[in-house]
Amino acid sequence: MPPPSRFRGKLNPAFSTAHGITNDAVPAPRRPQPQQRTSSSRSTNSNTGSAIGGCGGRRKTPSSSSSSALAPPVSREAKIQAALRTARNTGRIILCDCNLTTLPDQMFDLRSGIEIDLSLDSVSNPGRGASMGEEELTSVDISDNDLSSSALDERIERFRSVSIFRARRSGLSQVPWQSFGMLDALTILDLSGNQLCGCAMLERLPTTLRELNLSGNQLTGLTSISLELDSDGGTFTMPFLKSLDISNNQLESLPSALEAPILQTLNFSKNRIAILPTNLLAPCSRSLSTLVGKENQLSDPPPDLRSFQSLRTVDLGQNAFTDAPAISPSLVSLSLEGNRLSNLLNLFGGDQSNNESFQSSLTELRISSNKLTTLDEDVVQCLTSVVMIDASMNDLSDLPHCVGYLPQLRRIVMDGNPCLRRIRHQLLNDTRALKAFLRTRGGPPMRAGYNLDAGQEAEGGAAVGRGAGGAGSGSSASTGVGSGGGGGQVKVSRPTNSNWRNIINDALVGTFKLDLRNKRLDSLPGDLRNDLSKPDGSAAGSSGRQGGYNNYDDNTAPVIDTVGKRIRRLDLSNNALASLDDGWFEALPNLVRLDSVKNRIDSLPESMANVSLAEIIMSRNLLTSEAVAQSVLCRSMSLLSRSLTTLDLSGNRLEWFPSEICNNLPNLARLVLSGNGIKTLAIEGEGQQRRGWTGQQQDRFPLPSLELLDLSSNKITDLGTLPDSLAGVGNNGAKELKTLLLSNNELRTLPPQLGDVVSLTTINLKGNPQRGIRPAVLEKGCDDILAYLRGRKVPTVTNAVATKSLKATGAISTESSRRKVDGRLGASKVVGTGGGGAHVGVAETPAVPAITSSSTNNNNKDCNDNDNEEQMLADRVAELTLTVDEFRMKLNNVHLSEAMKYKMKKDMAKHRAEMIREERKLRALRG
Repeated sequence: MPPPSRFRGKLNPAFSTAHGITNDAVPAPRRPQPQQRTSSSRSTNSNTGSAIGGCGGRRKTPSSSSSSALAPPVSREAKIQAALRTARNTGRIILCDCNLTTLPDQMFDLRSGIEIDLSLDSVSNPGRGASMGEEELTSVDISDNDLSSSALDERIERFRSVSIFRARRSGLSQVPWQSFGMLDALTILDLSGNQLCGCAMLERLPTTLRELNLSGNQLTGLTSISLELDSDGGTFTMPFLKSLDISNNQLESLPSALEAPILQTLNFSKNRIAILPTNLLAPCSRSLSTLVGKENQLSDPPPDLRSFQSLRTVDLGQNAFTDAPAISPSLVSLSLEGNRLSNLLNLFGGDQSNNESFQSSLTELRISSNKLTTLDEDVVQCLTSVVMIDASMNDLSDLPHCVGYLPQLRRIVMDGNPCLRRIRHQLLNDTRALKAFLRTRGGPPMRAGYNLDAGQEAEGGAAVGRGAGGAGSGSSASTGVGSGGGGGQVKVSRPTNSNWRNIINDALVGTFKLDLRNKRLDSLPGDLRNDLSKPDGSAAGSSGRQGGYNNYDDNTAPVIDTVGKRIRRLDLSNNALASLDDGWFEALPNLVRLDSVKNRIDSLPESMANVSLAEIIMSRNLLTSEAVAQSVLCRSMSLLSRSLTTLDLSGNRLEWFPSEICNNLPNLARLVLSGNGIKTLAIEGEGQQRRGWTGQQQDRFPLPSLELLDLSSNKITDLGTLPDSLAGVGNNGAKELKTLLLSNNELRTLPPQLGDVVSLTTINLKGNPQRGIRPAVLEKGCDDILAYLRGRKVPTVTNAVATKSLKATGAISTESSRRKVDGRLGASKVVGTGGGGAHVGVAETPAVPAITSSSTNNNNKDCNDNDNEEQMLADRVAELTLTVDEFRMKLNNVHLSEAMKYKMKKDMAKHRAEMIREERKLRALRG
């Protein structure tokens, strides 16, 4: 055959010049030539192709290599023959995607039709060495075929040595479970994606199984054992089973005792299972690592998984749980989305309550689409390893401040929480900024896994919050806090005797403050009390004017004879105090300020009444309304009641406002009750249980020295007599009040009486569900808000006022004046502050009723004149109501253009504003 023709190829000129070659020296690429096929060549290729394994295609020759991609598709018979030849050589038969409708008979008798001459070697005898039969097969795969018209038969019993059998997505409606039981070497059985129905008869499968996949079928049961033996669906034993997937079936129950002691993965999602037996997973409690049961009908009681120490992943989403299941601290991923959870109190089964070293290994927590109203702080504090929290689509109203100190948290999803008004919307999309904001609410939790120096409590409960979750600062000699990175466990040791003396020595200079923060104190240490009770040998020990008592004269200055009497300030923040012992105030009788933020105090001692405390900061404790009402704070005739000027009980558990606070603290200037659960300020009850804000007492404001009132972040729906009490009558209101904080409550209306508190310089009414005042108004300054509230007050109109106003202005009662006044009323051009039309007079000027000509010389007909004006206003209101309704009907027309809709909405708004003004006038006349 002559050599094929060539064509010239050209190189890049720059390339050829650089390498010293010319285009003439470049060989042209070979052009493919059509080959003439003769009868002899066709027979040769046919014989050659029949002797080749694999897909049975034509043997490639050098001349046909370029056209191999255009080879015709391999036929089904060729695939089957190639698979059979491979099976005889390797012991694995793979018939995936061969368009089978029935299984070939040859796969059950691999040696049929094979002649072997043992006298020949392997070169002369191609069949030598391909003698493996069906009983020696180790793997069978018949997936991705259409066997719906046929079924597996009992001939699979011939595969005595098979260990892997797969028949995925093959349309099987039934299988010979008894025949599978004869395969003693079977370890993996995959029948997923078929149409199997009825019971699976797992009790007939071999005990050698390690992986069983029956997902994507229509099974209604797992065993055919009589229900009399077990009401939950029977039992079966598989001692070597490690993975069981029965998802996406129609199962309504599970066997109550799954005898699989080394089971590692269990997936029963997308079924109809309503009850999870308590002892279902008991045999595999030491080995189970993955549990997936989403999209079922599981309900309470939730399973207790605390004994499953090897469990790492749990997905029980899309069920009907109202309580969270108790999980092990070693769990890594938990999904409970799509349930009906209202809280997470049972997440750790209460194990974290009295164990400060308890930490969870959760890195991913998904609790979206539930009914959560709050994230329980005791639970969240234990999530020191969590990286992602998805709490979207819930009813959360706030986040605990400890979320800001979670050291590993990188992302928190809070979308779809309509009640979340205490956090700005911009922060919800920036986890780092959100954590920084939450850290300003308080210090880090007193638990293992947190850096206690990450945030220091400031006045009012704020925290610096630097380095939370980041690198830890150096160690502190006075607190015993070890250095370390964020998230590492911090060990705080109690000071020794020498440390107590050093702390006391530091307190005897400067502000005379005894700093006992972050010492994990649960009571007054005996050594510290002894040191405080020692005689004062300093020069200031004999003089009350020395040692910081310059506010006393020579006759009233306290006698200082012990070290403790020189201490003026005590800081007990971030400890573990459940109560304040009397020993504190006996050892420190001259305290002026007490800081006890972030403890567990639930009551106040009686000895506090004999201490002239000016400031009490006890935010973030466990105080209740009953405890405060029965404490010394609500009793008169004591040193404390006369000296107290600042009281901070924010972040406690108050549910109602103790009325006696208003009666017994005449010098109180700052009252902070934010972050509690107060629901109303209305007066209720009697005696010590009297609750609500009391009004004027003996024609004076109950707290005449009050400068700051903080009731934000509660659940207040009714302010009771507070607005009237603050506004007062004449000079009896809150003349000293400068700051009023009512944000983040449940107020539906904002009383306009608040506008009369003219002494205010700061007011915050944001975060309430009210709709009477636009958010843009609430963003303005205090003066603008007060003016707006005053403008919303309805003026009171009486006959006497109208008559006096007419006489004072010298009104002319002629027929022309009557028509002029009636025209103004008909056009709704009345005196007021509303918009629209020309207005007469100044805001809050009482409206002048119309008069008639017959009343010129007879003032006794004023009542009839008011009746006439009332009728005119009523007619006008009815007319405007009909007009607004007509606009609403027209806006439903889908053929209106956007410009026309805008014009109609604008006109409707004008008429509606006019209607509201006329209604107010009408109510004033009738009132």
